[in-house]
Amino acid sequence: MIDPFVALAGCLLLVAATWDVARFRIPNFLCAALAGLFALRAVLLPDAAEAMRHLALAAIVFAVTALLFARGLIGGGDVKLLAAATLWVPPAAVLPQMLAVSSIGALLALGVAALRRIVRLVLPVPTYGEAALPEILRAGAPLPYGVAIAAGTLLHLPWTL
Repeated sequence: MIDPFVALAGCLLLVAATWDVARFRIPNFLCAALAGLFALRAVLLPDAAEAMRHLALAAIVFAVTALLFARGLIGGGDVKLLAAATLWVPPAAVLPQMLAVSSIGALLALGVAALRRIVRLVLPVPTYGEAALPEILRAGAPLPYGVAIAAGTLLHLPWTL
């Protein structure tokens, strides 16, 4: 049986990824909803120690990614989304989740870079320049890393009760 809390968390991750693709931004309310939903589920869990392990790992992920944000390597929304998403992953699956997020992120970066290159090589340059292209195809546009976070996390969610 699919855990309804996990199913809702998966839906929130998909919404966050979609929002990131559309606007290159992950709203705080989505990250807060993901964390709040975990808090609600944690209250219902019989094992408080398990919930604390989830919180401790999410705090570590937040601290490490906050350092990456401080160095300008990732966006603030990515930091919050990854920490909130990590709450939902079983502690033993956090490292595989990070590996999946990183791998999918690398493939996403390569795919977007290739697409940007193809657009510049094959298609005629628009009369209006970069502004005529969708933002994701513009040189120097950010990468919607929320897609990698959502995809890598969805692979590691404990879907069953």
